[in-house]
Formats: sequence, C-alpha cells, structure tokens
Amino acid sequence: MTAVRSIAGWVAIGILVAVVTIATLQQPTLGVAAVALLLFALWAWRHPVAAASTLAFLTAAFPKAGVRVADFPVPVFLFGLIVAVLIMRARSPRSPHGPVTLLIVGAFLTVAIARSLLYMQDGPAAVFAFVAWAALPVIILTLSTSMTSVDPRFIRAFQWGFLLSVAYALVQLAGGLDATAVPGLTHALGDDITEKHNIIYVTGGEDFSKIPSTYHNGNIYGLAAAFFLIFSLTRLFRGHGSRLDFATSVGAILAIGLSGSRTAIIAAAIPLFILLLQRGKLGWRMLVVAVGAVVVAGVLILEPDLAARYTIDSVLASGGSGRSAIWAQYLATMTPADFLFGTGSRAVVPDGWVGVVMQLGFVGTGLLVAAVVALMKRRPEWRIALVVLLTGAVIDSSYLTFPTWFIPAALMADTLTRPTARVADSIMRPTQPRESRLALRT
Repeated sequence: MTAVRSIAGWVAIGILVAVVTIATLQQPTLGVAAVALLLFALWAWRHPVAAASTLAFLTAAFPKAGVRVADFPVPVFLFGLIVAVLIMRARSPRSPHGPVTLLIVGAFLTVAIARSLLYMQDGPAAVFAFVAWAALPVIILTLSTSMTSVDPRFIRAFQWGFLLSVAYALVQLAGGLDATAVPGLTHALGDDITEKHNIIYVTGGEDFSKIPSTYHNGNIYGLAAAFFLIFSLTRLFRGHGSRLDFATSVGAILAIGLSGSRTAIIAAAIPLFILLLQRGKLGWRMLVVAVGAVVVAGVLILEPDLAARYTIDSVLASGGSGRSAIWAQYLATMTPADFLFGTGSRAVVPDGWVGVVMQLGFVGTGLLVAAVVALMKRRPEWRIALVVLLTGAVIDSSYLTFPTWFIPAALMADTLTRPTARVADSIMRPTQPRESRLALRT
C-alpha cells in the first residue's frame, strides 16, 4: 500500500509539472505565476508565519502589483492577503464570533452579492470588482477579529511594507511618475499608469501630480497613510509601541503630505485630535506635534505648490474639488428605491457618501455599518483608527477602493494585549514542587 501511494504521488507530481510546462509554453506569464504559486504553497506548508508575513509585506508595499484581465486589474498580493489571514488564523488562538454577528455579516454579504448581479450590463469585470471590493474586506475583518492574539511579525511586516512605499514615494518625487513606473509592480500589467496621475493644476507654476507611490493614486495612498499613522500612534500611546511604530508614524506623515490629498489630511486630523486628547503622556504629545510640524514643513519645501492647495481658501474655492456640485447633480436623479437599494449601474459613481449610497443603498450601507460595529466589539482599541476610513468614505472614494479596506481589515488581528505585571512575573518565575514549598515552610 505504501508503494502504491508513493507511485501515485510521483504520478501526480509528474502531471502537475507537465501541466505547468504546457501553460508556460502557451502563456509565459501564467506559467511563471503557476510555478510561483506552487513554490509559495510548499514554503507556506513548512513556514506558515513567514509566508503570511511575506504576503503582508508585499501587500503593504505593492498593493497594485498584478495583471489586467479583461477590464479588471487583478492585484495579486492584495487578493493573496486573505490567504495570509487564513494562515495566521490557523496558527493563532481564536474565538469564533457569535451567531448574531455572523448573521449580520452574512446578511451584508448576501446583499453585496445580489447587488453585484445588477452590474452585469457593465460586464463580468464590474461584477467581480464589486464583489471583491465590497465582500472580501468584510470577510478578512471577520477572520482577523476572531483571533485572540497574533504573531507580532505579521503586524510588523505591514509596517515595513508601508515604509518601503514611502521610500518609493520619495523616488517618485525626485524622478517623476512616468520615469519610475514599473509595469506589473507599481501598476498592473496592461493598465495605463498615466491615467491615474491626478494632475494638480496650479497658477503661476508647473503642474504636478499627486504622489501615488504604489497605491493606484494619491487619494488612496493618502488615506492608507492616514490609517497607518493612527494605527502606529495608538500602539505608541497605549504602551505597545516600538521604534518601528515611531518610524511608521513619521513615514505616514510624510506620505500624507506627498499624496496631495486634502481628504487624507482631514481623515488623519480628526482621529489624531481625539487620540491626543484621550491618550499619551504630555511628552509623547509634544513629540508627535513637533515631528509632524518638521515633516510637513519639509514636504512644503520640496513641493511649494502644495501649500496653496492645503489652504482653507483653496478647499472652499474648489467646493471640495467640485464634489458638492456633483453630489447635488446625482442626488437629483435618484428615486426613493435608489436611495433604499442603490442604483443598477457602477459605470459612473461619484466620490464620497453619495457613491456609497448609489452602490449599496441605505439598506446595504446600514448592514455594512452594523457588521463592522458588531465585529469591532472585540477590538475597541482600534475604533479610533476606523474613523480614518469613515471620514474617507464620507468625503472621498475610500469605499470599494482596495488598499483602504483590505489592509486595515487584516491589521485588526493586532489585539494590543500583553500579560499584566503579576501574570508576567508568574510566567518568568519557575514554579516549585509542592513538596519543596512545604519543606521551606517547615
């Protein structure tokens, strides 16, 4: 029987090698991807935490890496993040969610899938995109919040990946977006990065682009940076921080400034103000303000036109980049049924809360909020960080925009728990046998 199993195993391996070889000859990109996937699976089997941490690092560093299939740019690392979370959940202590929470999550996922079918007129890519952006982050959040603790290497990998994106943002600032674009890495193969520049037009000077780093565009990068800022500062203020958290905070402030996103500034300022009032010693607060001021001053020196863009007069003059007028235009065309259940097309959707309502309706949006609130009952320490996403969803296009939901959902695996002094002392002090303790007493 053992010999038969051995022969069957070698036959299966031979068939797999033959299939991969044929695929490589027919479509080299697909073949290389298949080989890479096979090697990763073997590595993950032997070193699961290292494999999951590597996926986390690559996702935070290059979330747009992938290939365009039909009309949909498939982000390989971003979709691989759900695999990383599954690996960590299998390796971590966990406590399943209650039936009420799972019922709410299931109701939202059902609505999201049903809504996606209405986009068939826009093609399969639109259906897949809606399901991916709406459902997968909620699934990741469900998995991550079911862990009662997680290996810190998994969390640090996200931060190191983000810091790499900050370094690349500086390269883009110095070299320009066109010169530094790497097909398949900074943007999906087959996708045109020049369409994602978000050119900022200025008077009396040269036009410049928001710095997207590897995050698709400047607004998305700014919102992701705002989340990393509040995430790292929360760890510092709660006594769980490290030099990596401090470096991530500084890098996030730099990234927010370079992104050219006013939404990101608002999304970071509101929870930061709350955090400074609630947490942290006076020294930490002063240090955060001082470092923030120095970094912002450096950004404005590197790109002086940003100073005019970040003024209140500029925001009022542009009406939030014209969003208020666009919102009024779309709201005037919506019916009561559209408000309740959303519209039937994803082809043209405005930014902000109006776009969320058009895609999900008040019913779907209410279920989404209820699901997030129910899941986050296990992570009360991170509710302030989610204010970043809430602000972005109201003002800009953070909802259904991949990095601003996938990465924070996975980072909710961080429980910020550590043994108390008494428990830690009992762990470090060896326990004596009962006979020895009795002998000492006598």
